[in-house]
Parts: sequence; structure tokens; C-alpha cells
Amino acid sequence: MTKKLAIFLNLGDSVETHQKSGQWERFTSEYLDQYSQNFRHVYIFSYGVKTNPSKLPQNCTILPNTKKIHRYLYTFLIPFLHAKELKTCHVSRTMQTTGGIPAIISQILYKIPAIVTYGYNYTNFAQLNTNKFIAFLTNIYTSVILNLATKIIVTTPASEKKLDKHKHKLLLIPNGVNTHKFQTKPNYRLHKPVRILSIGRLTLQKQYRLAISGLAKLPPKIKTQIKYTIIGNGELENELQQLAQRKKIKLEIIDQVPHSKIPSSLKSADIYLHTSVIEGHPKSLLEAMAVGLPCLVVNSSKHVYQFLSNHQNALFSEPSEKNIATNLNNMIKNLQTRNIIGKNASETIRQKFDLPTLIKTEISILNKIATQIK
Repeated sequence: MTKKLAIFLNLGDSVETHQKSGQWERFTSEYLDQYSQNFRHVYIFSYGVKTNPSKLPQNCTILPNTKKIHRYLYTFLIPFLHAKELKTCHVSRTMQTTGGIPAIISQILYKIPAIVTYGYNYTNFAQLNTNKFIAFLTNIYTSVILNLATKIIVTTPASEKKLDKHKHKLLLIPNGVNTHKFQTKPNYRLHKPVRILSIGRLTLQKQYRLAISGLAKLPPKIKTQIKYTIIGNGELENELQQLAQRKKIKLEIIDQVPHSKIPSSLKSADIYLHTSVIEGHPKSLLEAMAVGLPCLVVNSSKHVYQFLSNHQNALFSEPSEKNIATNLNNMIKNLQTRNIIGKNASETIRQKFDLPTLIKTEISILNKIATQIK
């Protein structure tokens, strides 16, 4: 292990934001532990001020934003403020393209090859959650990053097709699940009340309003016998609580759950409801499938998950309240459907998306690039 790795988090992300969302534990145990075993030193460039989170491997260092500079400015300053550390690095890894500005500047200044992940359509996401101007800027700077990056990791064949003009530097490495930690549910008998679960930030992208409205369309006898739980935090919490109250849906919002507890949360649920749009390769859905939790997935012609097969490892729904209610009602009533979909889903993840195997592939590529270029 003679090489050093630089990790650039997504724009604005930090130890603090990862801990708040419950993802720091996952990032440490699934990624940093593996990186630390294969590189002499790993530097993580954070937009927050925290430097000493628990369970950080010894040869990993958090380089913080000690002056609390705004993220839009700090992203350009990172290569200069942390030049001493960056000059010793042999390769950089950016977790999402939107965090790639310091990686590209470092590549230009210090000849550090930049490996970035293209996870989803950032422009569409910005347009949905902010405004057209921010979406316009996002399109410009992510295009520049993709054009200049040494290699681009894509997580789905759809993204691979979308970035066809960069095909000479694309690497298809999907998101994955540690299948040793996410063991399959023991049975598919329903709880009382029936437990419906979703996981993800409370943003427009997740379409939780559609989910709640769909649940409200269930037959009255079924509707009164369900409980809908969302694990996540965000600006829509009050709005969702009020909507659920108006629609007479029992809604529980859990701010965050440590990642080590997510398998238990999934196993204790009966059905996973995935209504999100503008997703690449959704980790929460993969984790639900890994434990064999039957998944109802909103799928449309504009947004298709190619690793799913209707009535095989998931049940599809059109993005309408009525269709969600109809399919959910069928799933609740049919034990055999839940059993088949759940077991097939678990098998899909074990065959194609085992995370330790995927990370080994990625690390092998990073080491090869580091050796060839610097």
C-alpha cells in the first residue's frame, strides 16, 4: 500500500450531514474501512467542521471547512487550502458529480486523476427541488466535470447510455448492499396494523405526497388497518404530517435510524413503498429487496429500473393514487405474491449487487489508475 487516496464528498456534504441522515456509519463501515485497507492514507474533504467522528480508521483523515466558508465558494478553494495533502495523493474519488469541482481543479494543478460518480440526472433534480436557474448552472458545471474527469463511474445501464459520448471512460459499477448484514426476512405474515415503510429524505423527489394520497384511496376496511412509516428528515415533514391527518392515514416519521439498525427496520415491515423519481440506483430500495421485503415501485415510461421485473422481484405501479392503492391492496391480500416477490428480490441482490464484491472491483480500478498516471 504505497498510494494515497483523496475523497471528495458531494457538494455541501460533511460528517455532520452524514451523521444526521444516519449514513456516516454506512460510509465508514462499507467504504472507508475498505479504502483504508488498500491505500496508505485516505483524505476525506468535508464541507463541515467536524474532524474526529467515531470509528474512523487510523489512516483516514477528515480535512474540514474550519472557517465555515459557504459551500459554493469552498468547493473552489479546497485544492488551495489543502494543497499540502493533495499534492501527495495519487488518485481522487468523488462520490457524486456535483462534488467534482475540487477534484477537477486538483487534477489540473496536481495531476491527480479524478474518478467521479454519475449517480442520477442532477439537472432534473435541481429543477424539481430548486429553480430553472440553478438547474441551468448545474447542467453547465456537471458537464464540465464529466468532460474533464479521468473516469466516470455510472451505476446503471440507463446512465451509461445517457453518457454515451463519454463511453471511452465509463465504468459501470452499480450501488450494492452488504448481503451479510441484510439477511432475508423469516416470513411474510402481515402485522396488525399492516406496516408500510419508505426510507429517504423528505423532499419533492421522493413523492411522499403521492404515497400518502395513494394510501388514502385504499378500501376503508384496509385503510384503517395500515400504518405508514417514513425514515428520513427534511423540509416537508410538517406538510406530510398535515396531509396524512387530513387523509386519515396513520403516519410515523422517524428522523433518522443508524444504518446498522436499518436491516431490523426493514424486516419488521410488511411492504416497502417506493414512489421516488429522479433516482439512479436507489440504495434504500436495494436494501429493502436484500431482506426480501416485498416492494411496490412506482415505475413509468420516463423512469424505469432495469434490474426490476414486474410480478417477479417487485410489483410495479403507475404514478397515480388509484393505481398505487389498487396494487397495494392486491399485495396486502395475497400472501403468495408477497412471498414470491420478496424471495426473488433477495436473490436478485445476492446475485448482482453484493457490495463488498463491487467495492473490491472499484478499488482495483482506482489502484490501477493511480499506478499508471502518477
